[in-house]
Amino acid sequence: MAFTYPWASPVDRLPYELLAEIFEHCCLTQPTVKYPCARPSKDEAPLLLLGVCRKWRECVLATRSLWSRLCIGRISSANRVIYATAAKAWLDRAGSTPLSIDLCYARYADENTQDAVDHALQQVFTPARVWKVVYVEILGPPRADSTCIDGILNTVLGQSPALESFSFEVTGYWQNRDVPPTKTINMGYAPNLSTLSITFNKRIADFGLSFGGGIFDNVRDLKLLWFPSNNDCIEIVRRCPNVEVLHVSLRAPKHLGTGTTVHTLAKLHTLSVNAVIDVNHDVAEFLDALCTPALTELTMDSKCNSWAREPTRWPHLAHLLARSQPPLKSLTLLSTNMGGDDIISCLQHAPQLVILSGDGVVFGPEIMAALTPSAERAEIPMCSQLAMISLKGTQWGFSALATMIYARWTISRGRSAQKSGMSPVEVVEMPSNHRSSFLQCQGMAECEDHGLDLWFT
Repeated sequence: MAFTYPWASPVDRLPYELLAEIFEHCCLTQPTVKYPCARPSKDEAPLLLLGVCRKWRECVLATRSLWSRLCIGRISSANRVIYATAAKAWLDRAGSTPLSIDLCYARYADENTQDAVDHALQQVFTPARVWKVVYVEILGPPRADSTCIDGILNTVLGQSPALESFSFEVTGYWQNRDVPPTKTINMGYAPNLSTLSITFNKRIADFGLSFGGGIFDNVRDLKLLWFPSNNDCIEIVRRCPNVEVLHVSLRAPKHLGTGTTVHTLAKLHTLSVNAVIDVNHDVAEFLDALCTPALTELTMDSKCNSWAREPTRWPHLAHLLARSQPPLKSLTLLSTNMGGDDIISCLQHAPQLVILSGDGVVFGPEIMAALTPSAERAEIPMCSQLAMISLKGTQWGFSALATMIYARWTISRGRSAQKSGMSPVEVVEMPSNHRSSFLQCQGMAECEDHGLDLWFT
């Protein structure tokens, strides 16, 4: 008599715990729209996994972490009401698991659609939920009588002991003829908030943003992009005294501050500034308001408006370094409006510099001559620990750079190397199309033969 045995695939024999880990990995590695939050799509996890088999469906529904991340509002407008309404049931499956949400809030022409979306969001953002990561983007001016965004912000930020990251973006366009909007974001109890990001569309001419509450002691990573008012930007920086990484994009403000109070950021080690500089209204007030004694990495990318003539002197970055005396290791200057004297002054206040990056202005003859040591002079050269050069943007020749590198190589390998206290440049990073021109410069082929590394981008 023949016996038949029930057949089970290897996947069917996986324990629920391992299956849940596999599903979690699927959710974390699949593409997302803007932030790492799941889209409510039947073609993606976790909804896709529900229809495979009963075991998978049971496992997916029982794995709360799969339902703890959700993207709302970044899909076709025809389905936004449906998905916003279904968001409550989605997040309910996460139970008490801390939640991550990416909300893109739009203004709808149809009042009924707007009311339906606002009502659905009120069911999502309730005080009972525990928020870990929240991204809110406003695509345009809400209705004058709408309290939806205020309600969301108050719910999320009022009492959020688990909140780790918060991002607020205003990307819609407020016309100049509109009444300039204002927004106060009240921060309550958020002891674990370590990442804070606020972004404005550069076309927004006027928008008053302020923060209520006290000092945000635990914020370590701060990003402030294109604030209409640099004073608002400085005020938020002041509220984050323990920030370690700061990225700011600054525009030429309409109204300059009447005075500057210096704020010390004792733990800041990385500062990146992207600025639009105007001859009449520049961003000097922001740099003049800072003291950064722990700074090790500084990037300054400044662009002049096309109608503004380049100022002859712009000493504010050098003043920041002179005031702070930081152990700066890496300096990047791109599209700089600074003259040669100002750049040299920056380098004079960076004696521990290891990496210098920039475009053709930085590696022009005047600055390179200041960095080129002389065998006849006994003094220690400027930036004696310089070990890496990174060429970015437009370059106008390499002869001055090559002269500096070759002089340092010659002295560092000679008898007076120990006395000079100087290290050779060990790495030059450049676009691959610059290789031939660079190696044709005097001494560069020899340096490469003796260990100079060329990295190509």
